[in-house]
Amino acid sequence: MKQEVDVYCQTGSKIPDRINKCIDKNDNGYKFNIIDMTKNKGSRKKNSNDLVIFEEEDSYLSCVDIYDKIVSKYEKHPVVIVISTNKEIFNVVRWIRKGACDYILLGELKKDVLYNSLKGSYNYSHSLNEYEKAVKSKSPVPNHRVIIPTDFNWTSLKDGENYEMTLVKISILFNKDYMGRYSKASVEKIYEQIKSEVSIIAQNFSGRVWFWQNNSGVLVFHFGDMNGCAALASIYFYNRFFLMCIEKLKLDEILKFKVTVHGGNCYYHRVNTDQITSDVINSLVHIEKNITKEDRLTISEPVYKKLSPRLTKHFCKLAVFNNQGIYDLNI
Repeated sequence: MKQEVDVYCQTGSKIPDRINKCIDKNDNGYKFNIIDMTKNKGSRKKNSNDLVIFEEEDSYLSCVDIYDKIVSKYEKHPVVIVISTNKEIFNVVRWIRKGACDYILLGELKKDVLYNSLKGSYNYSHSLNEYEKAVKSKSPVPNHRVIIPTDFNWTSLKDGENYEMTLVKISILFNKDYMGRYSKASVEKIYEQIKSEVSIIAQNFSGRVWFWQNNSGVLVFHFGDMNGCAALASIYFYNRFFLMCIEKLKLDEILKFKVTVHGGNCYYHRVNTDQITSDVINSLVHIEKNITKEDRLTISEPVYKKLSPRLTKHFCKLAVFNNQGIYDLNI
């Protein structure tokens, strides 16, 4: 029996033709139902194994309401693959947070890409129960992707209560040679712009800026796979900072930085964040000062041990601090 794939497209879309070219004529495993989303927003189905391909028209914001209406018609949230011509990286994160399993650029849609995505997305979606159980037990889940929580509420955390947290400290280092070329007001504006960009990155990985002072701040992660989300947000910043300096800040030089990730049990504060102190934060600061090198990203052993091998394979042991290993990103 063929597994049905509902393909929701815009009127005049190129996707149906591309899919027809990709279909393996000798494979009876899938049946593709082409649906014009401007005319049909989906019909309620009872099959919990539904596969859906959804076309992103211009941007995430322009079609997210249509997406919500479509998936709401299914008995359970279907396995969704988004196909788009939009190359904005933040859209990938947004769709994953909305529950999509994969994001494919239309120009890259080929036979092997399509079939690998269908199979991989289905298997990935149907392993979530096992994954979520492991996350709740704070155990690492071998070979699984990091699931970015779609439902989290920072206001649900009580001020002054003790919570398990993963913290990311980001420090921007101005070379002494640069300081003579920038006014104090310009430096402060640069720091504020970086804070704004970092805040967006944190939010897209279910975190938030906990506190920020001048050239450095701490991001906090608590929901879902907090360690995986913190690591991914840190890696994203690490890879993005060069472009941030050139495109966003319009600088003539690339600033230096340090990124340090550590986790543990600490008190959460919503207000007076500049006065926050705890053993976890103290250790985080000491690791950055004594271990983390310029333009590097390090994570502590408590975080490293709870990451999927998909992430740990990119880190190598750098040092030992307080009888715990410190690992350096090696990409």
